[in-house]
Amino acid sequence: MSEISDDAIQKLKKEHNVHYKESLVEEDEAELLIIRSNVYVDLALLSKLPFLKFIIKAGSGIDNIDLDRMKERDVRLFTTPVNAHSVAELALLMILALRKRLGRLNAALKEGNWNAKYEVKGHNLYKSSLGIIGYGNIGRKLSLIANVIGMKILIYDHHPFDSIKQEHASRAKGTFVSLEELLMNSDTVSLHVPLTDGTRYMIDCPQFNLCRPNCILINTARADLVNPTALQEALLEKKIAGLGIDVHYHEPIHRIDALINMDNVLATPHVGSQTVENIELIGERIIDIITMLNNKGDEYYE
Repeated sequence: MSEISDDAIQKLKKEHNVHYKESLVEEDEAELLIIRSNVYVDLALLSKLPFLKFIIKAGSGIDNIDLDRMKERDVRLFTTPVNAHSVAELALLMILALRKRLGRLNAALKEGNWNAKYEVKGHNLYKSSLGIIGYGNIGRKLSLIANVIGMKILIYDHHPFDSIKQEHASRAKGTFVSLEELLMNSDTVSLHVPLTDGTRYMIDCPQFNLCRPNCILINTARADLVNPTALQEALLEKKIAGLGIDVHYHEPIHRIDALINMDNVLATPHVGSQTVENIELIGERIIDIITMLNNKGDEYYE
């Protein structure tokens, strides 16, 4: 399990009956299920786990879990949100690479084209504007880093008056604005909201029409926040200048699609949280949760 350290798995096996399964074909007596992002918890899966009491998600996103079905079964959910720093760092890396046009320059130099230094011009991040959509843990981390670089921070969030968000915005010298104002005034837009029915395709043709032609879009959250047809059109028609994506409409990708092949697209295979440190932390959190459940026993339900 790539999202859980081998050390954590070995520790769990010493005290518990642990089974690793790629899929669940037959009914299982498991009481606790540890899942990754590629496992969908729906009625079909839950029906094969009649004794299930707890689910631990290795990560923070829960759009792969049918929460209503879980509640019907009185199954409790725990997450391991340790990825804020690494995802914010990846978003910044993508911003830098696209703004400095590193992909084009690297490819040109490998082809022996030294004159690319005169032909391909990048941009400064200093004094450019960064629009952050969603001001949770990751969005807040990114704003603080970007402020140090000297970027102007614009923020759109459904709960702008939250005291924690207000405090971080003040530290990052950020300003809460409407989504429309953010899109019209940002050189870079970075998405950091969870995928829900309300946020699915929140970036569509009308939103791209508001963007500056030099704007780059960064998505390290969930692919379906953006309408794929509108996204491809925006890139082809140069409504935006570039795209950085760590999340995809179909994961894993079995073939390279037209979007990834575009010159102005930088893509990674959903690695935002896949760092050595995060994998170790997730394992530690899982052990902590299971230890807590063992200590509480039946008291957990009181």
